[in-house]
Amino acid sequence: LSPTEILPSTVHCIQSDDLVKPYVNTPQSTNAPPPDTVSTLSVIPHIHELGEIYVILHHAIRDFQKPERYSLGTMIERVLLECIEQCFCATAVLPEHKWLYVAKASALFDTTKLFVRIAVRISCLPEPVYLKLIPKLGQAGRQLGGWIAKSQNLKSKSQTDSNIQFPI
Repeated sequence: LSPTEILPSTVHCIQSDDLVKPYVNTPQSTNAPPPDTVSTLSVIPHIHELGEIYVILHHAIRDFQKPERYSLGTMIERVLLECIEQCFCATAVLPEHKWLYVAKASALFDTTKLFVRIAVRISCLPEPVYLKLIPKLGQAGRQLGGWIAKSQNLKSKSQTDSNIQFPI
């Protein structure tokens, strides 16, 4: 027997109500995850990227000098955590209200980037850490920008739908 016949190629979990059902997706298997599970996870890349940025910054902030750690470092962490919180809130509201939370998350993210640049300029954040952050900051910014555009389109569409007058 070949290894692909013995071992499953991937193991997945599908959440159904309060039960978690594991299933095996082998090359011979035809049971695939339901299509709606993928669409409900569409916001995860934004939050995942912001979470990775937070982890890098959290470890770097521990090495700040004490005065900067408790001033600038605390501000960086607080603002980035609030940005992540706004992203989670945006996932829970109606589509036409999403843009409010996404816009606030974007503003908080821009503030975080400003604080990170300040930390580099005053030599709190080492250059290698900043160079590691640059692509992640760019990716997260692009993701938030795309989310803003999508949510503004939904907002404008809902406004035009609400302006439609039906004959009586």
